[in-house]
Amino acid sequence: MKTQYPKKSTYHILVVDDEPIVRDITTKWLKRTPHAVDSATDGEDALEKWQHAVLSDDPYDLMIVDLNMPRMDGKSLIHHIRQKDQDISLIVLTGYGELSEAYDLLEKYQIADFLHKPVEYSKQFLFSVENALEKRRLHQQLQDHADSLEIAYESLKVHSLELEKAVLTAQQANQAKSDFLANMSHEIRTPMNSILVMAELLEETTLNLEQQDYVKRLQSSGKSLLKLINNILDLSKIEAGMVKQKIVPFNLEILITEAIQMMAIKAKEKKIKLTSHIQPAVPLEIIGEPVHLQQILVNLLGNAIKFTKEGHVRLEVSCNAIDQNLSQQIVFVIEDTGIGISADKQKIIFDPFTQAETSATRKYDGSGLGLAISKKLVEAGGGKLGLKSKIGEGSTFFFELPFELQTPTTTDDSVGAAHVEHPEAQDSISTGNNNDPEELPILRILLAEDSKDNRFVMEKLLSTIPCLLEVAENGKEAVKKFVSSHWDLVLMDMQMPEMNGYDATREIRGWEKKQGLEPVPIIAVTAYALKDDQEKCFEVGCTAYLSKPLTKADFLETVLKLGKRESWIVPQELHSPDAELQEYIPKYLESCRKNVEAILEAYENKDFTTIFTLGHQMKGSGGAYGFDRITEVGKGLAEAGKTEKGSVVPELAHQLQEFLDQQFVQEEQIIKVLPPLPNDQEAQLLNEFEELAKIPYYQTGFIVEQITKMEKLCQNYDSPHRKYLQEIKDAVFSRKPEQVSMLIDEILNH
Repeated sequence: MKTQYPKKSTYHILVVDDEPIVRDITTKWLKRTPHAVDSATDGEDALEKWQHAVLSDDPYDLMIVDLNMPRMDGKSLIHHIRQKDQDISLIVLTGYGELSEAYDLLEKYQIADFLHKPVEYSKQFLFSVENALEKRRLHQQLQDHADSLEIAYESLKVHSLELEKAVLTAQQANQAKSDFLANMSHEIRTPMNSILVMAELLEETTLNLEQQDYVKRLQSSGKSLLKLINNILDLSKIEAGMVKQKIVPFNLEILITEAIQMMAIKAKEKKIKLTSHIQPAVPLEIIGEPVHLQQILVNLLGNAIKFTKEGHVRLEVSCNAIDQNLSQQIVFVIEDTGIGISADKQKIIFDPFTQAETSATRKYDGSGLGLAISKKLVEAGGGKLGLKSKIGEGSTFFFELPFELQTPTTTDDSVGAAHVEHPEAQDSISTGNNNDPEELPILRILLAEDSKDNRFVMEKLLSTIPCLLEVAENGKEAVKKFVSSHWDLVLMDMQMPEMNGYDATREIRGWEKKQGLEPVPIIAVTAYALKDDQEKCFEVGCTAYLSKPLTKADFLETVLKLGKRESWIVPQELHSPDAELQEYIPKYLESCRKNVEAILEAYENKDFTTIFTLGHQMKGSGGAYGFDRITEVGKGLAEAGKTEKGSVVPELAHQLQEFLDQQFVQEEQIIKVLPPLPNDQEAQLLNEFEELAKIPYYQTGFIVEQITKMEKLCQNYDSPHRKYLQEIKDAVFSRKPEQVSMLIDEILNH
């Protein structure tokens, strides 16, 4: 129903509440204003008065509605009203027990505000009323403008229908390809995430040499497949014209140094000399597209190293004369002493999925996409990629690109690496933390992820830091859980059923803004790999972006940084054996004893790779079982294997053997249960349970803080209260207040 709504000084308000006292007090307060105020006893009474007011050409501007009423409740009344009147402002009166229902109404029926009972009648109450009325007036103004724009748009559409159809067809074709690439990326990278992360976690466990080899092969194959997927996506985006140039100032010398460092390990493995030289005349402070330039150089250098058996690979950088527009043509030449390319193959070498020799697809790794991608990126930058080569003598690839020279006022804030953290988030993230980790509260994390496998992976990754993790299986559930509690961090998958991560993030940011709250960091964790996806995540309000498959180091570093827990470099829990690991200690010590035998055998055979591998494993696992001595000796063995310093190996193996012998003698002490909780701490803990019982069930944040405080009291002791505390915590986040009360009563009455 549409009504003309000019600005006026007196408005018509209807108060709907079945409680006479609330109705009377609310009406009296509103009569302090110049507005006309009516009241209704329930939904049916209000509906009749609303219909009469409409027929009398004096419709209500604002309705203040109680949710819980006889005959017709507030929700049904609002539903009826909204079907016929989209302009009337609505304020909902609600008790704390009805918060979830009120939040659902907020977006569905465009509620202007909701007030908690008992209502605090003050200037704030009158401000809420005036604010709701102003929203109605502004809404009507916007609607009038929208109507005018709609008429103009329809007129324009009539004169440009044929052109619009042509543009729409092209857009649909382009969007279909974009959607296909994004969906294929997601469908492939999601299982790849589970494979690679689980392989990384598996590598940290105790494995024999054969199992270690299997894991390394699994990781290598997974990374190769991931590289192929990325190349296919890059090529498809370039061909679809979807590559955007991001022109920024950068330092050429730093970029080239980084590119050489990326390839240095591969060159060293093949004993190939890898060098670079920038001629003195080349300007270093320039403006251009550093990300694409580095991708081109890495592709060409990697190709040269791959097809060079011995000799060298060299990058030479020179420049031509500067033109009047301060534009500098810079020439890049990559020369190698590899197998060379025949004249007939040079004509097709830049075609996708092509290599110089048919047999090369088996003799040399690769998909044949690197050169095709490099050629298209060079052309997109305004240059041309060429080559000179002879069979058996090597190859020379060269290209020339234009760059602008930096002026003294140009700021150098980019060195060619794509950011995964939103620039606006920098100010809100501490770069250093001098706080004692013991004084920081546990990190409260909300994880929104529909994949069971990915939830398992992230739960395992997060298990190494002190955090309280709550899981939502879709975006709608994530929003509901977010607004009902306090969180330090949100991990948001972007593709989920019911509501995706983009919409969920928008709703969360909108709710925070309405409540006047500081934004909680939201990390987009997604299998979408296209660069535009990062920008899309930032546009909806994400703080940072992590692309699956995840790596443990990057994942935890991002979580701790955005969660402002950077001082948690090594979780304290890793320095003492967890109670759940007690039964595995004898098996672990036995595997270490076998490692000693394998290390001594490797020493005799000068097999430093095995020494390094076994030492590295014990370095990482010893602390987890509470054996810092094993970690220390493992570190020494790993270093000896890495530097091939064999003289220290027998002594370190002897020290480890002596330590293991002592542990087997004291085996009963190693696997003994935790000591009982002292009486004074038992009494203190019961007092804390009484305090816990006083906290209202809807104050989830206070409940969790109290439980965390109680867990610290009994964390190093054998107490049945530990199990109860975990069960209470689970019941709190499962929204089961009756179970919380039952568990607390059971303890206090025991």
